[in-house]
Amino acid sequence: MDLRQYTGKIKSRPIRRTARFIRSASFYVVNFIGVIIVFLLRLLRIVPFPQTFDKTRINKILIVRPDMIGDVVLATPLIKATRDNFPHAHIAMVVSELTKDLVMKNPYLNEVIVTKGIGINNLIKDRGIIKSIRKEKFDLAFVLFSAFSCNLFVFLSGVTHRVGYGDRGSKFLLTKSLSRADLQLDIVHNIDLNLNLLKAMGGKVESRQLFVSVYEESEAKALRFFQEHGLGESDTVVLIHPGSRKAYQRWPADNFSSLADKLIDELKVKMVFLSGPLDGEIVKNVTAKMHNKTIIASGFSLKDTISLIKKCDLYIGHSTGTTHIADALGKTAIMIMGFLKSWDGPGAWGLTHAGSINVFKDTGCKYCIPSECRDYRCLSDITVEEVFKAAKIQIEKIKK
Repeated sequence: MDLRQYTGKIKSRPIRRTARFIRSASFYVVNFIGVIIVFLLRLLRIVPFPQTFDKTRINKILIVRPDMIGDVVLATPLIKATRDNFPHAHIAMVVSELTKDLVMKNPYLNEVIVTKGIGINNLIKDRGIIKSIRKEKFDLAFVLFSAFSCNLFVFLSGVTHRVGYGDRGSKFLLTKSLSRADLQLDIVHNIDLNLNLLKAMGGKVESRQLFVSVYEESEAKALRFFQEHGLGESDTVVLIHPGSRKAYQRWPADNFSSLADKLIDELKVKMVFLSGPLDGEIVKNVTAKMHNKTIIASGFSLKDTISLIKKCDLYIGHSTGTTHIADALGKTAIMIMGFLKSWDGPGAWGLTHAGSINVFKDTGCKYCIPSECRDYRCLSDITVEEVFKAAKIQIEKIKK
């Protein structure tokens, strides 16, 4: 159970801070008990003692990231780096049903293993998959998400060398645990957090290039969508995704309405709004307040969304999965972000493509804790004019 979803709703700041302290303390308690249990299991020969790492004996590798779209996209540089360091190994990646299409055609993977996702309940449902992985006898696993259930998944799968971040009370489940406590997480990008696991095992990293799979049938569907809505080669097509899974990461809907109208009126672009499964009401609110007509792309699968983003000229969105897809595709893009000095800020999640722009506001906060905040000025203070200026720069690049 993740207590953060509850502590963020507590109005009293002292109580919220006390709740966070209890949460952190519980990690130490769980890990202390876990160390004792695992030691006893090793004495009983139920669990093997840690082995010395020998790169030459690594034949099967597991990369574990069974959570959200953006997280999986940002894991792809580790896939290639792992292949570069272990060119002859069998490399498998554990992902969820939601994200599998991102990596199904990744040329550096031998296998994609689809699980139910994170959480103890899903871990129980995945017991058949765990048993299957155990039979395969993997030598090395990189666990990219520090959730207890992810580290337990790999532990139960019997992987010999298990490398990850054990900050959340699951250090005892890993054979090599890195800590994020000594990292300045507002400037360490998630790509590098992943690559650090490989470096910890003596691996070398030569590239941070992102990757997403592109499918022929989806390319055809995106082309048909453009044709059906009269979007031609001479048009500058701007795709805006105003939604985000986390409400506190969203720029105000009224701002998107004003921005879209301004782009259409002054720069003569064609506007498409991307509406995902959770974004319907948000897109309705945005488009209802516009004086220009626009196009709404809804009901697209993840495969089709990738191709739609690929076909547009400029992408604008929040720190969310589709924005990281645009980054991986090398699209001209703009990410609207808050939380400058936090784990959710541009230093940790910003766009990496050289031609991209991260738009954010420094409100002077010494450090940002989203659950402590009640006004999110870092997002609401970003003006329409600031994002429009960034869009104008990007569109001028495109036209050149």
